Amino acid sequence: MKGLRFRRRWAERWVVAIVVFQYGFFVYIFWNALRHPGHWGRGTGLRVFIPLLVVVGYWTLASVFNWYLVVVQPSGVRLTLVPFPTGSGQCIPREEITVCYAGHVVLTTEDGWETDRHFTMGVETRNGHQADIHCRYATADEALAAAHEVSLVLNSNTANNPIKVGLVSAVDSFPTLRRQILLWVLISVMAMMVGVTWDTITPSLVSMMFCGLTSR
Repeated sequence: MKGLRFRRRWAERWVVAIVVFQYGFFVYIFWNALRHPGHWGRGTGLRVFIPLLVVVGYWTLASVFNWYLVVVQPSGVRLTLVPFPTGSGQCIPREEITVCYAGHVVLTTEDGWETDRHFTMGVETRNGHQADIHCRYATADEALAAAHEVSLVLNSNTANNPIKVGLVSAVDSFPTLRRQILLWVLISVMAMMVGVTWDTITPSLVSMMFCGLTSR
């Protein structure tokens, strides 16, 4: 049976707007610093944040341009984030999948105000991991119909242990999100360390070069 392909944006538009605004604010600060070379002296801290600014810039590009590409084949499900990888890609073999689910997603604030409500569709593995394939369905019937199409593909080459379709009360994507957060926190810390090293060593190297030239 022919496979299925799904495509959806990685970040919501309101998230993109916030990220772009914040990055533009930081770029404005550094642009002003570039116009005043005296601000780049040792102890100003500007060099410390330049590598971190590069990391945040990568995230900004990912938020603006990234798409989730999902391919469903009889052998399993592959989720790819392009064109800027962020560590959220997944490859789930068919034998690990237990159910194709349709889930109801309700987003609320800490005060209990509802900010979003929609249905999503994906697959759940033996260890309870849920991977969204596609979202933004208006009704449960639409999400269940899409989940049924996915199950037909996954069950097309085998009659043993057929994958069922079910409606789940909650969708938990936190494990994948936690992995991304830990990865990028580590990258950000490394970027800060590079910046600290740069801010510490560069003035010393400049002084050494200057002394070497004057001694000649």
